[in-house]
Amino acid sequence: MKTVLVTGFEPFGGETINPAQEIARNLHGAAIAGHRVEGALLPCVFGDAIKELQQLLRVHRPMLVICVGQAGGRAAVTPERVAINVDDARIPDSIATQVAEIFSGDIDFHRALRKGDRFSIVYETLEGDGEPLRAGRVLSTEFMNAGKSFQAMWFQDPLGGSNGILADAASHSLSKGGYYTLAGESLRKAFLASPLEFSRVTSGFKMRFHPILQTWRALL
Repeated sequence: MKTVLVTGFEPFGGETINPAQEIARNLHGAAIAGHRVEGALLPCVFGDAIKELQQLLRVHRPMLVICVGQAGGRAAVTPERVAINVDDARIPDSIATQVAEIFSGDIDFHRALRKGDRFSIVYETLEGDGEPLRAGRVLSTEFMNAGKSFQAMWFQDPLGGSNGILADAASHSLSKGGYYTLAGESLRKAFLASPLEFSRVTSGFKMRFHPILQTWRALL
């Protein structure tokens, strides 16, 4: 039987009313349309919640995960919005900016985004003492825009430059690498569909324009 994982949060700050917790508890063990529901409570500490969720995914391998947000102090949970975006997915701003720059020759992130667009990203996470420090480079990504798939993969040839020129083997120099389609075509374009370089769009108030969310965010 396939599994659906439903998570809520533990009470926060001594609150006694928490419908998110009740939803996870009441649905635990239920069978709905041929699917078994596993309910679980996550701690309110962000880092601990991520680790707990990762463990639940490894154990139950669910086909669907429903995360009910913290609703402490409220009598009910109301669906205020349904969205899948880089903010909900906890994708770092630096990774979102890289994706926008990678596909800037194909997608106008200011005007061409459509309802139903989706993306997937594989990126490096740099760690120290077993704890994540910051995001690194995007290794591969796919962006579905208006029903069309755009794909990119990072490639760095240790024996030659990304432009086909051989590196100096004696000096052990490496190519800088670049992003390519699965057909081997370089994604470096002379003219961009999005005319702005997102990582440089800043104001005197240290706000940065988020290329995918289309909002201004504080520059950290």
